[in-house]
Amino acid sequence: MNIRLSNHSANAIVLPGTKAMDLYDSLAELGEVARRFNWLLPKAGENLEELVLRHQVCVGFLVLDSDTSPAMEQQLATVLSRTPEVQWIAVLAPARLACPDTFELVSHYCCDFLYLPWTAKSLEEALSVAAQALDYRELKIHRRFNDRPIIGLDHSMQRLAYQIQKMAPVDAPVLLHGESGTGKELIARAIHYYSKRADAPFISVDCGSLPDDLVQSKLFGHEKGAFTGATERKPGVMETADGGTVFLDKLENLALNQQVNLLRCLQESMIEPVGSLRPRKVDIRIIAASTDPPKTLVEQGQLREDLYYRLNVLSLEAPVLRGREKDIELLAYHYLHRFRSATDLPRDFSAQAMAGLKVYQWPGNVRELVNRVRRAVVMCETEYIELEDLGFADGSSQGSQPIMTLTEARAKAEREVVLQSLKCTGYNISASARMLNISRLSMYRMIEKYSLVRKELLERAGA
Repeated sequence: MNIRLSNHSANAIVLPGTKAMDLYDSLAELGEVARRFNWLLPKAGENLEELVLRHQVCVGFLVLDSDTSPAMEQQLATVLSRTPEVQWIAVLAPARLACPDTFELVSHYCCDFLYLPWTAKSLEEALSVAAQALDYRELKIHRRFNDRPIIGLDHSMQRLAYQIQKMAPVDAPVLLHGESGTGKELIARAIHYYSKRADAPFISVDCGSLPDDLVQSKLFGHEKGAFTGATERKPGVMETADGGTVFLDKLENLALNQQVNLLRCLQESMIEPVGSLRPRKVDIRIIAASTDPPKTLVEQGQLREDLYYRLNVLSLEAPVLRGREKDIELLAYHYLHRFRSATDLPRDFSAQAMAGLKVYQWPGNVRELVNRVRRAVVMCETEYIELEDLGFADGSSQGSQPIMTLTEARAKAEREVVLQSLKCTGYNISASARMLNISRLSMYRMIEKYSLVRKELLERAGA
């Protein structure tokens, strides 16, 4: 059978038991099906859950023999309950199923089981069942989300996962905030894919990239002839996403007059395209995100108070990466498996590299970690990634400069351009706005965003 796997090689595991080593050896001797996996056998005292998550295990054999104590069985049940993405196969004596706890474990968490003593044929058949289950899972609606899962054992991530599961079925707006690089869009996608709207569109909009004169057209659409160049009717984001979810990132960059239109859309579930005299009904869920806490944006005048209260039905905060040592390790391995070459190199991180990852402060959060691991996979020429491969040129992650993200680079360039235009015009807002071909409102917003000009300079220039 051809096993479809997202990685060119996948990991499988045999969990402890007196016969685990024998089963491990038997699997290693099987044919083509078993050779598609890298087989793992835990060491004594090793944390099983962390091992499964760190190595992206997708298939596992669970040996339940006469020496498996009730306490060990309960521990295994906990591991299985927390790793639902793994296709577990139980190996046990027929009489063992008569035990209620064992029966519940096998029936609830395993895709198949086989009896002792096993044969090469029974092992291959069980692996085929697991492969079919993996294929079926790939066909489910969550396939789009499985490529970028939310990974984390830290309490803050466990709480986030719990909140997502609670909020997803509730058809209400969500207000999300967190530092740049913490994965706000990923969280929004998780909410969408676990909701009843999963089969409908999910559309992400970066409010900071929308020109002031095109915001309404982009969000709500326009009619033919509504303005110069409008040669045909074009639906906006809200209409295109009808039945689904719209994610509005960088909400603080949406002009206050456009926030009024968004408020009406939320209140009445109606939109009015540019040039239209007849509102249209839409059915959408709004998830809005900002870098700063929304309450702070209201106090600073960047977010309308009425819109804040309309959006703030459900609220979430994206946790920062620094200080989450276990999650840093899990994420590093996740992206190592995802980015490594067809030769499966590099295979691991050196002890120094992993220690460096854990003590680094991660100003760019998960986005920066992804960039560093991707760089390391390209630069590494051995089996182990070293500190230098991760971009810590001086050999110390504490003393190295963070990699600038594309968003940060754009922001830096934008600040320099705006500042130069102000200097060229003697800090005249109108003249600077004309020079940059933007509105005065946008100019004021950028000045405030980057703290560019003292108030007295603007007054002296007659702005």
